[in-house]
Amino acid sequence: DDDDDDDEEEDEGDGPLLGKTKIGHLSQKEVEEKSVSDQIAYWHDTLLPIEVDLITELDGQNLFFIHAESLIYDTAIGGTIDFDSDMQFLRLTFAIEQALSRIKGASGTFRLVFFDCCKSLFSAMQRDVLWTYRQAFLLHCKTSGVDCVVLPHWYSQEFEDHMKQWRPAFMLQSNRPAEVPEDEEEEVGGDEETQLWKACFQSLSMRCLRFETPIAQQRDLIFRGNRVMTFSVDPEFHVPFIDNNACAKYKLLFEAEDEEEEEALDASTVCKELKEFADKLKSGPGGEYIDDIAILRSFITVRFAKATLAQAETADEPGASLMRLLVKVLLLHELLLRLLPLNKRGVYTYAFEDWMWYADSVMSGLDNYFSTCSQVLTCLCSETPEGVALEPSDLFDGRTYRYLFHFIFDKGLSKKTQFEFTQEKFDLEEFAQKDLDALWEMAGGKDDFFPIDLKALSSMPDIKPPNFERGAARKEPQLVSVQSDFIQGLEQQAAESGIELKHMQLLEVEEDPSDEPEVFTTGGWRVPPYLDSLALQEHMEMSGAEQKMIAKFQAKTWNGGINERDAAYLHKFRMKQKQLMLRKLQSYADSLGAGNLFNPIIPDRKSEHWDDWKPEKWPKTGQQQESDKEDEEEAADPKAKGKKGAPAPKKKPEANKAPKVSAKMKELQEKNAAEKEQAQIDKDTNKLKIWEPKIEELATCNKLAKLEKDLLDTVLGLQRVTESFVGFPAIGAVFETPVVASKLVLKAIKSVLKAMKSMSVDQMGPEHQPAIRKLVCYVFCMVQEAMNSYKKFLDGKGIKLLQETLLAFNFKRTSQVMFATWKEVQVSLQEDGKKDDKKDKKDKKDKGLKRKGSIQRPPLKKAKSAVEKGPSKALLRTEEDYEPVNRWWDREDGALAGKKGEKKWDSLEHHGLMFAPDYEPHGVPLVYKGKKIKLDPEAEEIATNWCGVKGSDYETKDIFVNNFWKVFSNALPENTEIKDFEGCDFSLIAGHREKERQMRLNRSKEEKEAISKENNAKKAWYANALLNNIQEKLGAVAMEPPQLFRGRGEHPKQGLWKKRTFPESCVLNLAADAPVPKVLGMPGHAWRDIVHENTVQWIASFDDGLTGETKYVGFAATSGIKGQPDLLKYERARRLVKAVGKIRDSYEKLQQSKELVDRQKATATYFIDILALRVGGEKDTEEEADTVGCCSLRVEHITLEPPKTIHFDFLGKDSIRYQNAVEVTDLVYQNVMSFMQNKKPSDDLFDKVSPSLLNEYFKEFMDDLTAKVFRTYNASFTLQQELNKFDVSKKNHYTQDQLVKFYNDANRRVAILCNHQKAESKSHAAAMEKMKAARETIEKNLRVMRKHSSNLESGSQKPIKDAGDMKLPKDLNTTRKKIAELKIRLEKHQHAMDVKEENKTVSLGTSKTNYMDPRITVAWCKQVDLAIERVFPRTIRTKFPWAMHFKSTFRFD
Repeated sequence: DDDDDDDEEEDEGDGPLLGKTKIGHLSQKEVEEKSVSDQIAYWHDTLLPIEVDLITELDGQNLFFIHAESLIYDTAIGGTIDFDSDMQFLRLTFAIEQALSRIKGASGTFRLVFFDCCKSLFSAMQRDVLWTYRQAFLLHCKTSGVDCVVLPHWYSQEFEDHMKQWRPAFMLQSNRPAEVPEDEEEEVGGDEETQLWKACFQSLSMRCLRFETPIAQQRDLIFRGNRVMTFSVDPEFHVPFIDNNACAKYKLLFEAEDEEEEEALDASTVCKELKEFADKLKSGPGGEYIDDIAILRSFITVRFAKATLAQAETADEPGASLMRLLVKVLLLHELLLRLLPLNKRGVYTYAFEDWMWYADSVMSGLDNYFSTCSQVLTCLCSETPEGVALEPSDLFDGRTYRYLFHFIFDKGLSKKTQFEFTQEKFDLEEFAQKDLDALWEMAGGKDDFFPIDLKALSSMPDIKPPNFERGAARKEPQLVSVQSDFIQGLEQQAAESGIELKHMQLLEVEEDPSDEPEVFTTGGWRVPPYLDSLALQEHMEMSGAEQKMIAKFQAKTWNGGINERDAAYLHKFRMKQKQLMLRKLQSYADSLGAGNLFNPIIPDRKSEHWDDWKPEKWPKTGQQQESDKEDEEEAADPKAKGKKGAPAPKKKPEANKAPKVSAKMKELQEKNAAEKEQAQIDKDTNKLKIWEPKIEELATCNKLAKLEKDLLDTVLGLQRVTESFVGFPAIGAVFETPVVASKLVLKAIKSVLKAMKSMSVDQMGPEHQPAIRKLVCYVFCMVQEAMNSYKKFLDGKGIKLLQETLLAFNFKRTSQVMFATWKEVQVSLQEDGKKDDKKDKKDKKDKGLKRKGSIQRPPLKKAKSAVEKGPSKALLRTEEDYEPVNRWWDREDGALAGKKGEKKWDSLEHHGLMFAPDYEPHGVPLVYKGKKIKLDPEAEEIATNWCGVKGSDYETKDIFVNNFWKVFSNALPENTEIKDFEGCDFSLIAGHREKERQMRLNRSKEEKEAISKENNAKKAWYANALLNNIQEKLGAVAMEPPQLFRGRGEHPKQGLWKKRTFPESCVLNLAADAPVPKVLGMPGHAWRDIVHENTVQWIASFDDGLTGETKYVGFAATSGIKGQPDLLKYERARRLVKAVGKIRDSYEKLQQSKELVDRQKATATYFIDILALRVGGEKDTEEEADTVGCCSLRVEHITLEPPKTIHFDFLGKDSIRYQNAVEVTDLVYQNVMSFMQNKKPSDDLFDKVSPSLLNEYFKEFMDDLTAKVFRTYNASFTLQQELNKFDVSKKNHYTQDQLVKFYNDANRRVAILCNHQKAESKSHAAAMEKMKAARETIEKNLRVMRKHSSNLESGSQKPIKDAGDMKLPKDLNTTRKKIAELKIRLEKHQHAMDVKEENKTVSLGTSKTNYMDPRITVAWCKQVDLAIERVFPRTIRTKFPWAMHFKSTFRFD
C-alpha cells in the first residue's frame, strides 16, 4: 500500500498505469482477502511443474535435500503399504530405503532433513504412530551412517542458515495436502489451525523457493532404468507476499506447539538402563543367540510392560485384565519376532476394521506403547550407549500383533476352556518358553505367564473375534521340465548315431525324490534345494541375437555337425548365460536386504538342523557324486593313475576346450591392432587441424555471452539437453582417440583463459559478475573432466595449464590435489612400462620389436607444480542472482530519450490489450425475506461481486454498503419486490461461489495444467512489445473485469460499480508502419483510434470504468524506457544540491515580503524543502479521498504551540496519516499565524498559492525544477549524510549483519522524513511477547552456563538453581564455547527484536524504490564490501540496472 509513484513524469501525459500489484506469477488482489492456508492452496494450484530428470536436469549429483517426514508420509499413506492397519515398521523401512537406494544408484547425492515440528503435524493427523516410526527411522539413519540433519522447523533461523550454507540443488518433498480430519463441531474449513496443518507441506515448498531452491515432487517419483523422473517447480514461482504471511502464521503455530511439549526423559538415564538391560539379556541363557535388532525392542517392551502392570494393580476390572493382556501379547509379539524368519511374518489375518473391539480398546493401549517408544527413541537420538547395537527398524509388527490377539481369543474365549488360554495352545519349545518367562519376570510379572485369563473380558460387548477363512496353502515351487529345440536336436542326432550323451543326465536330478527339499519346521531351517544353474538358464529370456545364434547352430547340427571353433564359441555362450544367471540370483539375494537395513537371513543357531545348512551338507547331483568317487579312489591309490589296467580318465567334451592361439598369430594380431590404432590417430589428427581455427576463435571473443555460447556449442554441441561436460559430448562424437581429444580440450581451455584475460574480467563491475561466475563454473567443470578423462595422456605442460587455470580462479587447494593425483598416475604408468619391457626381453622372438603407431605415454618428468608461482588474481563474486539487461546507459545518447518531449522510439509494435471475458450467469436466486428471486444477469453479476467482499472490512463500512445498494437497486427492474438491503440474503449465491472455488481446487492435475497452460498462452501474446526492434516487457495489459470499487482509506466511491472496459474506449499508440492488432475476444468491436506519438511512453489509453478519466498502459518498471526517466530524475535531484543554497536564500528573503503571495509562497517552499512534504493540489472530495499536500493544507490541519512549534495532522497520499511536531523559525511561525487569522477550520492555509505558481518560482533557479524534485533530493541527501557517518577504515570490524543494520537505520530516517508509514500488524504484540520470552530463556541459559563454568573452575559440586533439565557440559572448554554461542545468539535475537520494533510502522521499501538515488547505495556497498542483495531485493536490482556499474567513489553532491 505504500508504493509511491508520484515521481513519474505526469506532465508528459502519462496517467497512472492500470493494473494490479503483481506478486510472482499471481496477483496480490487475487489472494489478499483469503486466509493464509487458502493463499497457499491457491498458489499451489496455480503452479506449473515440469517433468525433469533429478540427476541430469536438477543436478542431483551434487547435494540435494529430501524431506524425511514427507517421505515417510507419502510411503506410508500414499503407497502400496497399508501402514495404518498393519503398522509394520520393517516393511515401511524397506520401501523407503528401496527408493533411496535407487536414487543413490542413479548417482544421486542426498541428505535427509528432519523437522521436529512434524510431531504436531502427525498428532493433528491423528497418526501418532507415524511420529514413533519417524524417531525410529531417524535413529536408524544415525546408526547406519546415512547423511541427515534435524532442524526445528522451516521458518527457523537454523533452517535458513543451513540452506544458505549448503545451497542444495533442490528439495525433494511431498506436494500433497496433509490428511488432517476436520473437527465435527467446526464448519468445513472453519478451523484455521486445521487448514494450516493441511497446507503444511505446501508451505515448505514456498519456503524453499525463497532460497532459490527448486522443488521436486516426491509423490510423482518415477524410476525409468537409471533415470529418476519427477515434476519440478522453479524458484520463479516464489510469492514473497504469501511467504511472509505464512511465515508469521506458522511461526506462531510451531512455537505454540513447542511450548506444549510433554516432559522428556533424561537421555543419560535411558542409556544407562539400556546398557544394563543389554548386558543382562546377553549374559542370560541363550543370550549369545539374540540378535542385536531384538535388544532395543525388548528394552522398550519391558519398560512399557513394567509401567502398565503397575497401573493395572490399582485399576478396576475389566480394565486391569485388559492391561495385563496387552502386556502379555506384547511379550509374545517380541518372542515371535525373534524366532520367526521374514518369510513367515506375512501371516493371513482379519482386516483391521472387522474387529471394532480391537480398534477401540486395544489401540488406545498401543498409543501408550508408541508414546513410550517415542520417548526412548528421542533420548537415543541425542545420546547413544557404548557397546550396544541400536537397530530400531523392526520395532513393531502390527499384523503379527493383531494375529496373536485373534488367536488367543479364538482358542481361549469359550466355556470349554473356562475362558483361559493355556500354554499347550502355543506348544513352545523349551528354550522359547524360557525366553518368554525371562521377559515376563523382567516386566514385573508376579505370577506365571500361562494361563492367560479371559474371564473378566468375556462380558465386554463385541469381544468375539471375527471369523475368517484361511486361503489354501500354496504348493512348493518345482522346476518344470527343460524344453529346448537345440538339445532335442542333439538327442535325436545322438540316437541316430548311437552316441550316448551322459552329460545330459544333469537334467534328471530334479526328478529324483531324494533330492527334494524338506519343509520348514518350528525351531530351525531344513536343507535348502540345490539350484541347477544350467537348468535355470534354459528358462532365461533370450534376445533376438541369441535366438539367431541358436538357430544357426541348429542348422549346422542338421548339416553335418559342428567343428572345434563352433564348440568353443558355444562354450563361451553357455558360460556367459551362466554368469548372467548368477548375477540375477545375486541381485535377488541382495533384494532380501537393503544396505544397512537387514541382517543376513540365517537359521537359528539353536536349531538342531543348523549343520544341515552348511554347503558341504547340501545334496549333490549324480555328476558331483561320480567326481567325488574318482577323487577318493585317486587319494587311496595315487599310483593307480596312469597304470596299465587302470581306468582311463574321462575325456572332457571338446566343446569345453578353448582354442589355442600361436605366438605368431598373437604377434600378428598385436601388430594389426597397433596399425589400426595409429591409423585412427592420424585420422583424428587431420580432424584436429580442422577444429583448431574454431577453437582459436574463442580467444578473440570480446563479450561474455558470446564466449559462453561459443564454448558450449563447441564442447557440448548444438543438440545438448543439459550443460554437462561429462565425456565432452561434441568432442567425443568426433574424436575416437583420447590422446588427440585431450589436446583439443587443452587448446579450448587455453583460448578461454586468453579471452577472459583480454576482456579484463577481474576489473568488470558487479553487473557482469553473474555471467563471469557462470563462465568460471563451466571452465572449472572442463578442467575437472579433462583430468578425469585424460589424466593418463597429460604431459607436464598439460597439467601445468590445468593448474594455472585453477589458480586464476583462486582454487589453490584443488590445483594441489590435482597435481598430486596426476603424479601418482604417471608413476603407476611408468612402473607398468618397466614390467612390459622386462617381459619383452625374455621373449627372444619379440626382441627388438617396436610397436609402431601405438599410443606412447609420456615419460614421467619432474614437472614443476604451478602452485609455486603463487596465485593469480582472483575474480570478484557478487550479486549471484542478477541477470544481464539491455545496457541502454552505455549508448552515447544515454538517457536523453527519457526527457519530456524527446523522441522515445523509432519503431513500436505490440498486440494491443487483453479484455476480460463476458460474465456467465449461474442462475442462483437471491433470497429476499424468505422468498427466492431470480436476478437478471446484470444484477446477478453485482450481487455475486458483493459476496466476494463478505468477511472483509468492507462488509461493515457504511459508505461501501450504501454505494453497493445504490448500484444494485438501479440494476433491478422497476417492478421488483426487493426494496431494502436488510431483507436481502445472499447466502445461496455465496454458497455457489464457494462451491465453484472448491471445484477449481479439486480439479485433476491434468485439468489444472491444461487451464493454466491456456491462460499463460493468452497472457504471453500481450506481454511484450517490440521497441526499436528490441523486446521489452509491458506492464498490466489485461483490462480488469467489472467489479465493486474498493479504493484505499475512506474513498467516497468505494462500493460503486466499476464498469467493463470496451475497445471503443481504447486508443492504441503504434508506429506508423506497424500492423494494427486485432480486437480478440470481442467480436463486433473496434478500437476508438490509432495514434503514432513517439514522444510518450504509453502504448494504449482507455477511459476508466468508474470515473471516466483517461488512464494509460505503459512498459514494465524493468524496461529501458522506464529506466531512462529514473536516471534523469535522480540527476535532476543531484543538480539541486548546488542550487538549493540560492533557493533557501531567496525564500528566506520572501518570508519578510509585504506581499501576502510572496510570504505564502516562501513559507510553502520552506515546508517542501525542510519537511519533504508533497506539493498537493486541488481535489474533488466527492470523487476522491480527502488527502492533502502542502498547497492544499487547511487551517484545521495546523496547531500552533508557542514559542515556535507547529503541529501537523492530516491525511497524505493513500490516506496515510501524517503527524509531526516541528520547531520552525520565528518568521515561519509568525507567517503561519497570520495566514490562519480570520479563517474557518475548513479554509485553505495557503489560499494564494497553487502548485503551478510554486513550479514557476522554482524554474528561476533550474529550468527543469519542480516541487517533486525536493522530495527526491531530501531523501537522497539524507541517505548520503547518514551513510557518510560510517568509518570506512573500520569496515573489517563489522559483520555483514551489522552493515545491513547500519544501512537500515539510515533508510529508516529517510522513511520517517518522507512519512512512509504502514499500519501496525495485528500480530505484532503477540510476536514481540514470544520474542521476549525467548530472550529470557537465552538469558537464563547464559546465567546457568556462567555459574556452571565457575563451579568447574573451582571444582565445586554445588547444584545450580535454575538448571532444571538443561544438559550441562562436563568440561570447561565446552562450557566456554557454549557461553560464547549463547552470547552471539542473544545478540542476534536482541537485534531482531530491535529491528522488528523499530520497523513496525515504517516502510523502508518505498524510499528505495522511488526516492533514494540507488547509486548512493551501490557505491556505499562497494566501499564497505557489502553484498548488494542484502539491501536491494531482486525487484529493485532489475529496476535500476544502470546504477550497478557506478564506482565506489560516487557521491550525491
